[in-house]
Amino acid sequence: GFLLVTWIRPFLARCSGGSKTCRSLLAVLALTGVASVPCVLLFALYRAGMNCIGICMDHMGELQEQCMNALHTCCGYLQKWSGTDSALIEARIFRVAEGIGEQIGNEAIPTALTMSSDVVMKVGHFGVLWAVFFIFSVLLAKDYEEVLSYFRQYQWYHRLVQLYDKTVRMLLSYLKSQPIIMSVVGGICSIVFWLMG
Repeated sequence: GFLLVTWIRPFLARCSGGSKTCRSLLAVLALTGVASVPCVLLFALYRAGMNCIGICMDHMGELQEQCMNALHTCCGYLQKWSGTDSALIEARIFRVAEGIGEQIGNEAIPTALTMSSDVVMKVGHFGVLWAVFFIFSVLLAKDYEEVLSYFRQYQWYHRLVQLYDKTVRMLLSYLKSQPIIMSVVGGICSIVFWLMG
């Protein structure tokens, strides 16, 4: 939360005009915007998944017919190559499929129910953590300058700021240099491979 507020502080200071209430409201809007992006993506994925399932259920008969045709064709090829009767191969495949279906009914569904309860617990924990992070960030955005002035009297704070600045500069230098290095290596390889034919 401290790093996030430090990152958006210039934006908050420009837009709020020094008002603590405006800084808090802007922090609420920024954090809500950040949180809404994954929520919108998850909702879009959920809608697309439900849409796909609905389409599959509407065309289940056609899908089954296509699967049966594909299975019949594959078993015909296996009969040509191995000499085994295709009807016998199809019967074995159906027996295996029935066994898999029974196994799913006996094991997979109870396991999925147990996993879903774990997922609900983890989502609840994540929600609590997000709420704490959200409240902390909003309150910190309001009193950020006072908190900074309190920390500035300590020597470790200045060392921490220097370390943070060096780390950010190193990361930015790395991110800038990697495309250059990859372009040079890719260019050399392309020219050499072109000369080699």
